[in-house]
Amino acid sequence: MRNHKAFPVFICSARRSEEQEYICKFFSGCKIHYVVPHVEFKKYSRNLPKGTVVISQHWGYLPEANQMALEVAHTLGYKKMLMCDDDAVFYQKDSSRGPLRKIYDGSTMVSQLFSLETILAGVGQDRAHHGQMFPLAPNKPITTLQMIDVIRFRRLGIRFDRVPTHQDTDVFLQSLRLGFKTWVLTRYVIKTPQTKQIGGCDYRNAEMFNLAAKRMADLHPGIVTTYSSKALKRWIASEPEILKIRCNYQRAAEEK
Repeated sequence: MRNHKAFPVFICSARRSEEQEYICKFFSGCKIHYVVPHVEFKKYSRNLPKGTVVISQHWGYLPEANQMALEVAHTLGYKKMLMCDDDAVFYQKDSSRGPLRKIYDGSTMVSQLFSLETILAGVGQDRAHHGQMFPLAPNKPITTLQMIDVIRFRRLGIRFDRVPTHQDTDVFLQSLRLGFKTWVLTRYVIKTPQTKQIGGCDYRNAEMFNLAAKRMADLHPGIVTTYSSKALKRWIASEPEILKIRCNYQRAAEEK
């Protein structure tokens, strides 16, 4: 296994330049790249650790930033990359029913992800895989942290920017429907706690969620369905209900 210092990590972030201490420490030793709005370039450059690559881009929606990160990774010659949310916190399970333990060094996890010969891999969200101690689980939802095969993503036309939100789910379904088996490391768990700043998702509203849900159903017919759910408190005045999505991952994996 080659040294994990060679592994590139891309983090798309906005309005959280002062909240990146944990995630920078977690990926210390990796080559960290931040994709940030051009108006915040100086602030991130000042607040992030020395050696961090800060990339200034014009982007309106987070999926656009994710796609830009993929294109930059390709331009820099990376065959694989990690894409991670800027508010992720990582935990490890030491036993199937034991408590989760917060971890501060991601070198082992990163090395394991980059060793996988697959187009897409990641870590379980919250307690989605709690109680499972086998090393890998196939074709489970991957969000928040993704190990991406840059070359195959671009060659196959897998994109993040087809929807204004739900982009991680869209990319995951694209991979499954092309016939690839994806993997989740079940020993690790990601949580995304509340942060001081809402970050790069502040553009989202009820209208956009409804648009994205309908778009997902159109892109993945027979796999994604929509249903009505109570909207977030800050949206209820304008839209008491929003559309959410339900995915049939097994059907997506069997489609090819």
